[in-house]
Amino acid sequence: MSIARFTAPSIALKFLYINVMKKIKKFKIPIYSHEVFRKAKKRKIELDKLGLSDDKAIKEYASSLAALLEPATVFDYFEACHIHSKILMPPKAAACTCGIFTIGDKLDTKLKTIEDENEIKLIHAACDVFMNTGINFIKDLIAKEAALESFELGDIDYFYNMSLLCEKENDLPENSEKANSKEILISALKELQAEKIGVSLNENGELTPKFTSAFTIGWFPKSKKSGRVAP
Repeated sequence: MSIARFTAPSIALKFLYINVMKKIKKFKIPIYSHEVFRKAKKRKIELDKLGLSDDKAIKEYASSLAALLEPATVFDYFEACHIHSKILMPPKAAACTCGIFTIGDKLDTKLKTIEDENEIKLIHAACDVFMNTGINFIKDLIAKEAALESFELGDIDYFYNMSLLCEKENDLPENSEKANSKEILISALKELQAEKIGVSLNENGELTPKFTSAFTIGWFPKSKKSGRVAP
């Protein structure tokens, strides 16, 4: 796993440590084959027709897909004065982390060579699992920094999520103001230097590689979010 850091401008001096943009590439994502199986069943994918009728077969198939993963992320701390804070930050958050995460383009390339509709659906299901696992890994890293400043994190909130474009299992309300907003995407990609992890916006307003998400996570003072009384 390689980590690069880039100094970002800050107004609040107390956040000098956390106000550093981070780029992480080639980190390992745990492979939860049981989650792939669960999603496949929920989406009524006919696994038997793919020769994947038992746990061992599913695990081996999920591992073969995982070998094609190229996870990468870049994220930064956005203060309340940020130009898009009213849209990106959840209510009552003091600040937020804004980030881009991708699993690379190899799985998308593989999809283009497959004709079986069941297998296409299964790969999409597996990629959803890989994406969720990767972003939760990133959230755990951010939570450690937040704890040092007596903050805790809210939920992961997507303003671009590939799942929203191809599945009914949404992580956002359909009418969310920030969901897949081209203006915010362009701004975030530029500010986060997303090209450093190979992410860009195509002419159709979609992120490439295909399996890429843009997210925010709110920072909340522990006393306000958890109900504890500040000293």
